[in-house]
Amino acid sequence: PMRLRAGDEDIRLTYPFAPGEPDDGVSAQVDSGVLMRLDHNALDWLVPGFFEEKCLALGRALPKSLRRRLAPLRQTIQVVQDRLGQPESYRQGRLADALSEAVRTCHGIAIPPDAWRMHDLPGHLRMNVQVRDVRQRVVDQDRDVDALRTRHRAHVAKNLTSDLRRSVERRDLTAFPDAGIPDSLALEASGGSIAYPVLVDRGNGVDLLVQATPGGRAALNRDGYTRLAMLGEPRTTRELRREVEHDAEMMIHFVPLGSPAGYADDLVAAAFWFAYFDGRELPRGKPEFDACTRAGKAALRGTFSEVVLHARSILARRTAVARDLDGLTSPAFAQSREDMTRQLGKLVGPDFLRTTPRQHLPDLPRYLEGMAHRIDGLQGRVQRDLAGLAKVAAWERRLAAVADQADDTESTAVQELRFLVEEYRIAVFAQGLGTREKVSDKRLAQRFDGAIARVRAP
Repeated sequence: PMRLRAGDEDIRLTYPFAPGEPDDGVSAQVDSGVLMRLDHNALDWLVPGFFEEKCLALGRALPKSLRRRLAPLRQTIQVVQDRLGQPESYRQGRLADALSEAVRTCHGIAIPPDAWRMHDLPGHLRMNVQVRDVRQRVVDQDRDVDALRTRHRAHVAKNLTSDLRRSVERRDLTAFPDAGIPDSLALEASGGSIAYPVLVDRGNGVDLLVQATPGGRAALNRDGYTRLAMLGEPRTTRELRREVEHDAEMMIHFVPLGSPAGYADDLVAAAFWFAYFDGRELPRGKPEFDACTRAGKAALRGTFSEVVLHARSILARRTAVARDLDGLTSPAFAQSREDMTRQLGKLVGPDFLRTTPRQHLPDLPRYLEGMAHRIDGLQGRVQRDLAGLAKVAAWERRLAAVADQADDTESTAVQELRFLVEEYRIAVFAQGLGTREKVSDKRLAQRFDGAIARVRAP
């Protein structure tokens, strides 16, 4: 084909026959923005005309111990290739996963997905990606998308000129800028590359900065937008902060985690974020920002009370669980204790009000109760607990792999997987408490497979 559909992107393909040249084989032509969003899993499938040759080459590149199991190799791979070449199967998910599944289904042979050596193939069997500027000149190209992205980030960062920064960036803002905040900026001087404005919270003000990549924008903008909303309501902000600081019992429970003053600010900020911006597209213009703040004011007090109620319960239960963990002094409990200590830190760390979505705040007490239930049942059941831990750890490793590859647009999907794994912990260690939804290894696999397709896990 002359074009390739990769996720939401429609990509032009070229087919130069140039052995030994960088663009020999198939080249996908993209601009800077598409490069950073590109689903490189789709590229691994190459194009139908090269697919049979690629599958055979991958089979030949397997370790000898695995390759022998596929003998006769050409016939075995032909059956697999015919299956994967069907419209309902082609370019669905990761090629390595699809190959392993097809070999298992067609021949009953287990080949680990990571045994397929994608990077050991001849150049013409790996998609070449060309970054082109607004005049369609090749700026850079590579068959390793990650390496290409790394070089491109450095290129964009180098070309964020002082003139651009002077024209866009602002320091110590206390109100939303009249000119608004664009989602992105095209840098004509650097081949149509894209730069990304962000709002950075500085406590008493906000900086509008430009960064070379979209990474981290969601967290920065959450804090920056929230701070501007709080600065627009100084009296209300002070009143709410005082209410938190005067809640002595809640503050005592937070002390082991960090600064009480920082916690008070985080709690008030969470209330502002949930009331003003959560679940909405962030406003880019001042009229839209003002509309968000007007709509949020009516809900702010009620939202604040809701957050305080959840925070009190969460922190009190966290204190109890931490005390119970301190009591697990037997060496036999060491591995289980280490796991739960790590889990506790992830669930209720110093910034838990900034990292926990609103809909999951009510779930944290149940997760903490599940930990208490697990601690109570450890005596005499250590081996059973360790077996459960091994199951959970496998899903947490997979979650880490997905999260590592996710960008800001996929953060919600990753968060949902994170809390699905917490529900799985309840099902494994404290089934009697009940889960938010039905959860099992099969359901987790289905949800992870869907997320991997979106998040482009390697």
